Amino acid sequence: MRIGEVCALRWDDLNEGHKTILVRDRKDPRKKEGNHMIAPLLAGSFDIAMRQPKTNELIFPYNSRSVTAGFQRVRNELGIEDLRYHDLRREGASRLFEKGYSIEEVAQVTGHRNLNILWQVYTQLFPHKLHDKFGE
Repeated sequence: MRIGEVCALRWDDLNEGHKTILVRDRKDPRKKEGNHMIAPLLAGSFDIAMRQPKTNELIFPYNSRSVTAGFQRVRNELGIEDLRYHDLRREGASRLFEKGYSIEEVAQVTGHRNLNILWQVYTQLFPHKLHDKFGE
């Protein structure tokens, strides 16, 4: 998710039984509000959410700008150049594709409504991985 989406997640929108969350007002170039979408909380993301203290209506009650600034500060301290928080979103989408998720399934996680954008921007072809499909 985008950092602004993560920082806006609400406890009331978490479905523990389905391990999903309603992400409110997901980014859409055509529509600024009402772009709610249910997203699966895959791998350890559900457990991370559940470990958060319930002291606020928000699961992660942080200012997105503060999180971005903290990320940049740690990145700089580690001497890592040219890495943005948003790059983690692309990396996550690429890993889902590598694990065999379909483009429609990845779109459920990333919130992309235009599958062409998802395909063009987020997929990376690894020609050597095609051998794995045939057991070579």
